[in-house]
Amino acid sequence: MIANSGLLSRSIINLVNLRQGMLSISNLPPSAQGIQQTAAGILADDEIILKELQSQILSFTTTVEPVIDMVIATMQSGRISPQEIKVVEDINIQAKGIRDFVQVKSFALNASKEQIISLQNSLLTIRNTLQADINNLSVEIDSANREVESLNQRKYYLIALGPFGLVGLAAIIGLLVTWNNNINDLKSRSSNFEIQITMLNSLINNIDSMMGNFNTAVGLVSNIKNSTDFLSSDITVVIGDLQDAEGKLALVYMMAASQQVKTLATDAS
Repeated sequence: MIANSGLLSRSIINLVNLRQGMLSISNLPPSAQGIQQTAAGILADDEIILKELQSQILSFTTTVEPVIDMVIATMQSGRISPQEIKVVEDINIQAKGIRDFVQVKSFALNASKEQIISLQNSLLTIRNTLQADINNLSVEIDSANREVESLNQRKYYLIALGPFGLVGLAAIIGLLVTWNNNINDLKSRSSNFEIQITMLNSLINNIDSMMGNFNTAVGLVSNIKNSTDFLSSDITVVIGDLQDAEGKLALVYMMAASQQVKTLATDAS
């Protein structure tokens, strides 16, 4: 359950809604149905990834923020002891762990992005093929209509012949039935393709929206990754400075680390 209402939470909710909307699209051509299921699977996997990332980040920031504040207050009082140094070292271990965790999730999301781009291209190819089929059927329908028109002209001529045209008229009527049935079949196939293209366009629009929302989520995760990099770097400087008898940078970098933790909490909300 997502308790926050920040950008990452909204991205997760949008992915859920997009997946539900995607699965509701019906009457797709068979070649697009597999893509529909694949895209929905990607969305489900990425929803899990983003929720795990959000949970881990917020758990980390909730835990370390008050500890960092306590260390800063101790530094400001000038009473740093080996115990405080050990606390900072523990924070650094956690920061590096969360940094590595975010790195893995970031790789997974970028791999999903490449899959989505591939699916988009496949759907465009399917749409082009369907449109070509519709165009070909239109040509066949026009040709069949011309044949029917020609047969009708011959029919009227045979009717004008009276009894002398009866044999030929029977044959013409049989041909007209065949050609009209053919036209109805062609129109039915064309109509079915038109419906499939309409639904295919809905799926394409859905996946386009998916990509837009996905780019937002990937951007947020990139910001989170940068924050974890900066946090680990800041705390590494703090540890080195605290171990230096003349260290003067620890407080400055610890305050910077505190800000990075707050940024992490905001980005992951």
